[in-house]
Amino acid sequence: MVPACLCNIYRMPFDLPFLDGLRVRSSHACGRLPRLLRFARGLAAIALATVLLGPLQAHAQAGKAPGLPGTGQATAGMATGVGATPAAAADESLFDDPGHLRSALAAGADPVALDAEGRALLHRAAERGLTEVARVLLAAGAPPDHPDARGYTPLYYAAESGEVELVRLLIARGADANARALDGTTPMHGAALGGSIAVIDSLVQAGGWTTRLNKDGESPLFWAAGAGSTAAVQRLLDAGALIDTTDVNGNTALHLAAAGGHRETVRLLIARKASRGVFNRAGQSPADLARERDEDEVARLLGASR
Repeated sequence: MVPACLCNIYRMPFDLPFLDGLRVRSSHACGRLPRLLRFARGLAAIALATVLLGPLQAHAQAGKAPGLPGTGQATAGMATGVGATPAAAADESLFDDPGHLRSALAAGADPVALDAEGRALLHRAAERGLTEVARVLLAAGAPPDHPDARGYTPLYYAAESGEVELVRLLIARGADANARALDGTTPMHGAALGGSIAVIDSLVQAGGWTTRLNKDGESPLFWAAGAGSTAAVQRLLDAGALIDTTDVNGNTALHLAAAGGHRETVRLLIARKASRGVFNRAGQSPADLARERDEDEVARLLGASR
């Protein structure tokens, strides 16, 4: 089918070269032209439409859009974020050696090519804590704050990996210490889960918040407590984390530590005056959760026994 924008192509003020001898302009009123000239103009419009639409139809049948003029980049790649050589995103060998990666980039590998999860090479290098690989990618133009399909930036993955040098590198290159994923998670949540005190400190120094909640109402403190990372809990509290915040289910950090049987974390939270009398939406206290999971020692710490 011919698009509507081309159906009226005869109304545009362009010359019809093969009718020059008759001095016809396409902006003339159609009703005043002899029938023969109207027919000729119609043929010209159809021919022009065929020339314009032919490449589009051919590419559509091939399942892709043509490249943008002067860019050498496919419009499909523009829409999905996949670069000229998306296969690079799946090449595991690129992570084995920074020298190999440099050679691949010099040969045309795209530093921002995305995998099926919308993650670029930098996301995957950060997840593995590969600082030197990340350095090569950043030097090649990889953006430090590009989110993946879930909205997670490389800094989140680096923070969770616990590699403080990598975290500092990304921050120095402009990564946002408070970047929020689609579920509200921040790099500080990743640091809390990873348990690195140095990473938490680096994020705090870069302006990272310890009180940001994700969509489940969980602050980084919840993640550290749930993981039993006592040192991370201590550091987050020292940096201003709120100890008795409740999530969407009414649980506190103490609930999560108790449910996980993390005795030292529970002791620390009790010492820091966490409330033992908060009941979640199911009517359970931290001690109730400990008993439910046969964590008798934790239940005794919380002032209850079986």
